[in-house]
Amino acid sequence: TDAAGLKAALSDAPAGAVIELEEGDYEGAWHLRKSVTLRAAGERGDASLWGTGGSVVRVTDDDLVVKIERLTIGDGNAETGGGVHLSGFSRVTLDDCLLEGNTATGGPGGAAAVEAGTLTLKFCDA
Repeated sequence: TDAAGLKAALSDAPAGAVIELEEGDYEGAWHLRKSVTLRAAGERGDASLWGTGGSVVRVTDDDLVVKIERLTIGDGNAETGGGVHLSGFSRVTLDDCLLEGNTATGGPGGAAAVEAGTLTLKFCDA
């Protein structure tokens, strides 16, 4: 799967779906609008979400449960929350992830910024 395939999978997936990413790099700005799990099919770092401007992962809607597992999230560059930006009253969990090369140009949170909701990091490195 490539970035276009991931975009289609996110669009087509029902709420609560688990999407496994094959080894590779997925470039884009990933605005998650439903409860979903994104998981590397292999080991941590086998699949990576790379930014192309703005936050790499954004969650702005309320009442979502988002899980991101074993992925690298990198090269985000946003005013706040270059890697992950949570502004909706949702629950986001990063498990066994690597956040690298993310920057915030005007506010807090190069790796991650939370304006609302709950962000939980488990066994992550930044």
